[in-house]
Amino acid sequence: MRWRRILTGVVTALFVGIGLLSGSGAPQVAQAAPLAAPHLTSKQILNETSIDGPGLAKNIVGHEGDHTLVLAWTGTDSQHHLNLLTSNTGSVWTNKRTLGETSFVRPAVERVPYMAGGEVVLAWTGTDAHHTLNVLWNAYNNGNSAMKKVTFWGDMSFTAPALAMIGDHIYIVWAGTDPKHSLNIMALAPRTLKVIAIKRYLPFSSSARPSISIGSADSLLLSWTNQAGQLSFAIGDVSLHFGSASVSTNTSFAGPDFFYAFSIYIGDVVTPKYWWAWTGKDARHSIHIAFNNTTVWPSSNNVTLGEWALGGPELGWRGLTFTVVLVWTGTDPGHHLNVAQVSSA
Repeated sequence: MRWRRILTGVVTALFVGIGLLSGSGAPQVAQAAPLAAPHLTSKQILNETSIDGPGLAKNIVGHEGDHTLVLAWTGTDSQHHLNLLTSNTGSVWTNKRTLGETSFVRPAVERVPYMAGGEVVLAWTGTDAHHTLNVLWNAYNNGNSAMKKVTFWGDMSFTAPALAMIGDHIYIVWAGTDPKHSLNIMALAPRTLKVIAIKRYLPFSSSARPSISIGSADSLLLSWTNQAGQLSFAIGDVSLHFGSASVSTNTSFAGPDFFYAFSIYIGDVVTPKYWWAWTGKDARHSIHIAFNNTTVWPSSNNVTLGEWALGGPELGWRGLTFTVVLVWTGTDPGHHLNVAQVSSA
């Protein structure tokens, strides 16, 4: 929690210092603009290809002045190695790293804020016979702390895990290999990857990869596709206790992504706070995206994009740009990675 308080204070001071106060010394209050239906403002098709959807670092709490995005995916090479790319602009992707780790589904990725070290954290389901969970700290080995990998023997999944990070907690969520594919969650310490909140079995079952994100007041936003194919979400707290599930009439074969666009900025009145993205059950697996300023579902701000995906899409946030980023793997024959900027303005 310490780095969140430090960074929030720094960014607040910066914005006050560059003139967000009126001549009288009173804060200026920006007027909210009408929200438009969510739509893409740019799209880029990368040369990289994947066997599943990509993972994208959420870049929320603590990343207020941080533009760096991290993209992770499982390659189409014969062994399906894990790969990483970063971008400071959202359009130019560099620093490709191919790890010696493999998976049959996508990895999950998060990143410590730059001012707190900038380490990249990766989680994936292994290709061992039991499909065991793995977590890697400092995947780029950036010199700010030691690289460390932990294999959590006995914790297994039939699909990809999900990651969220805030302060001194790394949350990992996965669907188990039990007959119901029950969801599980635990919290790890940064750097050491020691378990600091022991695994909790949740009363939810998932048919695909789950998603976890940090919400307002450090709440945990959990989303998944239930056994009936319905999109579901629940809100939890740092004790790893969750409320009852909210179940949508929207359906998918893949896991959805539920995301909180955190912003402390005076003047950011355009960005809605809660975003959902998923693929439909139509023959082409169309991408759907929705937003709301509360967690109430369904949202009337719900559109079907003219894009299609292999696996579910993922969402992220680009700090000072107030930009929501959407990534997915295309349904083209090569299954190329796609990156788009999303707006509600």
